[in-house]
Amino acid sequence: NRTEVTINADIPLVSNNKRIEIGGYQAEVIAGSKAEPFRGESAKLTIPLAPLQTILFQITPDQEINQDMLQGDRFDDLSEAEWAKREIEFLDHNGIVNTIGESSFRPNEKITRADFGMFLIRTFGISGSGEKGFQDIPQDAYYSKEIMAGKENGIFLGDDSGSFRPLEEISRQDMLVMCARALDWYRQSEKQEGLVTLPTQFEDYEMISDYALDGVVQMAELGIVKGDENGRIRPFDHTTRAEAAMIMYRLFDFK
Repeated sequence: NRTEVTINADIPLVSNNKRIEIGGYQAEVIAGSKAEPFRGESAKLTIPLAPLQTILFQITPDQEINQDMLQGDRFDDLSEAEWAKREIEFLDHNGIVNTIGESSFRPNEKITRADFGMFLIRTFGISGSGEKGFQDIPQDAYYSKEIMAGKENGIFLGDDSGSFRPLEEISRQDMLVMCARALDWYRQSEKQEGLVTLPTQFEDYEMISDYALDGVVQMAELGIVKGDENGRIRPFDHTTRAEAAMIMYRLFDFK
């Protein structure tokens, strides 16, 4: 828990490829607390974490795990984006990206603001108290926890009406502004020095909105995003899920 408030942490007891789900188990605390061992019956471990607390558990399943089921990936459509397959699988193994349906990633589909925000918060491991949200984010939405954490930590600001517009496709400039804020949050939490932002020129540089300019320039200077073959940033275009995954991979590697 990197926050300064107590949170309830949900740890899914599911393999990265979703082929194994642990039901009954014995949980033993081996560092960070003096709690007694306890049993669990669901496929997740829910625990309260005090401010800045870390607890290390050892989980012993009631039933033996078939190791063969740990092999293989859970997406069946990555042949549509071979150029990003390795990066998407890496992010999946680190619990960052999601499926659409049972086993699809849909790499060439435009990514929504909700999914991009969820990917970004998971990439940096940002958590929150769950007390601050947007008026258009349902409490039971699969992305609500991450979007609330992003708002609480100043990464997602919403529009003038207090809405996040989760199901809209995200523009490239909004995407890069969110990335820059998340990176700033990470530097502050890890007490890293900020990098000097230098001017970057794209053919369509003047199209970038004033509010997004610093974020776009910062991400370009770090190599997180690059112009197209014509030297354009295309600030109002939308991003595919595969392209978003590549950005998350670069951010993950950078941090």
